[in-house]
Amino acid sequence: MERALACSDASVGAARMQRQLDNETAVYGDVVQLPMVDTYETLAHKLKLAFKWALEHTDARWLLKSDDDSFVRVNVAMAALAPLQPNMTVVGFIRCETTVPRIGKNADWYLLPEQSQARTRRLLPARYPPFANGASGYAISRDVAALVVRLDGEEFGGEDTSLGIWLERHRQQ
Repeated sequence: MERALACSDASVGAARMQRQLDNETAVYGDVVQLPMVDTYETLAHKLKLAFKWALEHTDARWLLKSDDDSFVRVNVAMAALAPLQPNMTVVGFIRCETTVPRIGKNADWYLLPEQSQARTRRLLPARYPPFANGASGYAISRDVAALVVRLDGEEFGGEDTSLGIWLERHRQQ
């Protein structure tokens, strides 16, 4: 069964939207609501919660992630994944050599909240580790999702770059 993902929203009209989500869930059972407020800054946390839900409620070999403004042809994705072995695998458009922003709205994506921004920016690598681009959609094997869920408390701003950082740190261990 395919499901949509929904989180709470702190904006005006949130109560009305919540009632609509609750109704959709009750009638069709196709919405998963996560216990969090959904903001741009909490995308990595949402990714972990979604993976956790999928691990606890499905036996899926692959988990597919795409941005909310993307359209996924599920039958094409399933056909492409069918011959692959799901062993610590990420499939999708992998971005390599992407520069870590030092200024601007995205400059803090690679920072841990408790660290000094000025000190941390000097210590950060110049480039992100390779990461799958969620705008294009990607699939991860079940064991990758389990690894990500176990990395409790270590979250960065961008969910796609976070996945790359998590996997790179795991690879280096």
